[in-house]
Amino acid sequence: MKDTTQKPGRRALIVTAKTLVADDLKDILLGKGFMAVDAVMDPIDMPDARYDVAFLDIPVARVLGDARLRAMQDGGTSIIILNGLSKDTIQRNAGILVLSQPFRTDDVHEILMRAEADGGDR
Repeated sequence: MKDTTQKPGRRALIVTAKTLVADDLKDILLGKGFMAVDAVMDPIDMPDARYDVAFLDIPVARVLGDARLRAMQDGGTSIIILNGLSKDTIQRNAGILVLSQPFRTDDVHEILMRAEADGGDR
């Protein structure tokens, strides 16, 4: 699979109440060449902007609901759910990628590549 995770101008959104997770993920994404990474703790504070990828806690995804998540995907945003501990770090659930914690830089790189590949299928 071709590495397209360092395309210039990419934007990411992180919505999690876990500051340490958001900070680590933001550092990884900026290191991957993302132009902008917005991190908020509450979905009500989500900026009204277009993102290439959104990392959302499970409670955030539930608050947003299926229709909003589908609308984000239809608008070109890859959705990645941040999950608690799991045997498999990267999973797929109903067309949405799931990144379990703790994660490593390589895991974020891999899930970004999968999200990019999935984006071509929309």
